[in-house]
Amino acid sequence: MQGNKNRRPLCLYIICSCDLIHAALSNTNMQPETRTSLLTLTTKTMLNPEAIRSMFAIRPEPNVPNPYHGLYNSLLCDAFPIVQFVTSLDWLDHKLDVMTLHLKTTRKTRKPVFILLIAPDNTSATSRNAETTMLKLLKEASGRGLKVMHGVCVCETQAAFYQYDREQQIVLPKPQGEVHFDLDLATETGAARFAEVAEDVKEMCREFIPDLEVPAYLHIPDPQ
Repeated sequence: MQGNKNRRPLCLYIICSCDLIHAALSNTNMQPETRTSLLTLTTKTMLNPEAIRSMFAIRPEPNVPNPYHGLYNSLLCDAFPIVQFVTSLDWLDHKLDVMTLHLKTTRKTRKPVFILLIAPDNTSATSRNAETTMLKLLKEASGRGLKVMHGVCVCETQAAFYQYDREQQIVLPKPQGEVHFDLDLATETGAARFAEVAEDVKEMCREFIPDLEVPAYLHIPDPQ
């Protein structure tokens, strides 16, 4: 697996957006109703199964590099409020890419809380490498993040869901030697499963930040 030297600045837009939002919310001249609307817009989940289905209903142009990466990034941005979460992107071995979702517990501290592993195809060789990589990523992230780490391996709209319990050292579903893409994000069942996992991740994040919807560390002043 390649190191952090291959990390790409996918999170740049999200970080800049967060800084702009913070600056706007810190404006004491802002009307109270405008401030409330902006805070609500940026902290509440806008994701639902129908939105996920619609997102993946139209397939991207196949002749562009990494055609689904933009959709995956949009999926994470819609599922998790950008004032609390940031996504990084790493290129790994075997043509696998990983988007890691981090919870910002302070301005300088981040904890990995979710893994999205991207496979270029669903051949047997790729599926074997993908499962091995997913298990390693989940176990590594759980040591610094949540006690139960969720991960999803995706190939276009196909998805396979995993979770690792750090205390019990159990991976579910039980590893089978390769990834089995048994759900599709463009279907009601697959979309509902992702939305369910996203809500579970945010609920576990409350262990670090109880009031997840209103990030206390931002110290946003109330208008006088």
